[in-house]
Amino acid sequence: MGKSIQTKTKIGIIGAGRVGTSLALSFDKRKNSVFFYSSHYNNEISGVVAIKEFSGFVNSSEIIIIAVRDMQIDSVVEKLERLKPLDKLIFHLSGFHSSKIFGSLSEKNIVGSFHPIFPFSEKFINIKNKKFYADVEGGQNFVKRIKLLFKDFKGITFFEINPDDKPLFHLGLTLISNYPLFVVEAGKEIMESVVCKTLLREISESLLKNSVENYFRFGKISGPLLRGDDDIIKKELNSLSEGELKSIVDDIIKLSKRIKEYKDGSKG
Repeated sequence: MGKSIQTKTKIGIIGAGRVGTSLALSFDKRKNSVFFYSSHYNNEISGVVAIKEFSGFVNSSEIIIIAVRDMQIDSVVEKLERLKPLDKLIFHLSGFHSSKIFGSLSEKNIVGSFHPIFPFSEKFINIKNKKFYADVEGGQNFVKRIKLLFKDFKGITFFEINPDDKPLFHLGLTLISNYPLFVVEAGKEIMESVVCKTLLREISESLLKNSVENYFRFGKISGPLLRGDDDIIKKELNSLSEGELKSIVDDIIKLSKRIKEYKDGSKG
């Protein structure tokens, strides 16, 4: 008796940005046939091509991953609804939108949201063995299918989330993952005139790693703001030249104090 021929799962990805290209690169090409619908993809991944015509892309896909910006998901769903696809697994990667955005597509397809909580700082990141969390929602059938699709991704920890809680949860994630780094950029700009860039990078990396480690190990934040050394902070601020950067740093200090006062008050 001859060996049975196993057909590859056909995965179509709409959008070839940071997340889309990273997923395409990470899927096992021996098990999956991966292709894009994108005008910006130039065959950078071996064995992954772009299908230029939308209906041809949809018809060729068993699984459709919507990897576009949050503001563009509505228009993609509208295009899909006009084609009335059947029996497909369709999901987006938004941390804000839920499966409710799929409308009539949910009647004859399995739909949901899969949001990888991972910093995609560039394109073409192989996340197959990276450790990260991912929130999912869309019903039990969707959750089972999504876990099966990503079973080769050894580092993902899945958890289900209420669709109505996604905006609040994503706002918290944004504050944690993005905004502190903008503050880091402001701090580095202040110190650029004091030490060389190489030393500045080493100092910043060491301080950040130790601060984050202490925060998660002991729940502690250190520094003059915590100690209440307002006079020292004012003198340091006054050492900055007048201008936009000084105004920004002043706002950051005021915001930090408000957060500290809010936290202290909420514990009282």
